[in-house]
Amino acid sequence: MECGSGRIISESDWWEAIRAQLTPHVVDVIRRVEIVMGDEQTRFWPVKLAALLHEMSIAEVEEALRQMEFGNAARLVCDIIEGFGHIWKINDESQLREYVFRRQSHLEPLLLFEVAHEGAATDAMRAAARLGGCEENLEVWVGRLASVQRSSSNIEFVGEGRE
Repeated sequence: MECGSGRIISESDWWEAIRAQLTPHVVDVIRRVEIVMGDEQTRFWPVKLAALLHEMSIAEVEEALRQMEFGNAARLVCDIIEGFGHIWKINDESQLREYVFRRQSHLEPLLLFEVAHEGAATDAMRAAARLGGCEENLEVWVGRLASVQRSSSNIEFVGEGRE
């Protein structure tokens, strides 16, 4: 297979490149995506794939997904990765409207990824969700994360604090 540089890349090299993505950061993001998705795993599975691949260049992601024959889901994964982080650059209402308008087709999975990546929702994420009509879902996702974070901070290990 040819990559952007024109060199041929074997399937095993692509699998190795993807395996290399399993850094602690990426594993944490995938774990939070799974929490945020809750019982919507089937609906939002491309977000989990975006979490795995989000540290790769978009050209590498496109090529890997093409080679692995992900078909229509590949565009959604690439849209999420390409859109990731742009929410941080919004400075005013017109930029917010433009952000939501340009991402209408994938706003909800993109915001799910943003929430999972950050571990919380920012004011800009909430504003985009409100404008895009998915504010209620965003609050459900935030609630899922918060409930897991609360329960994991209340864990007492056997033998801890006992004499």
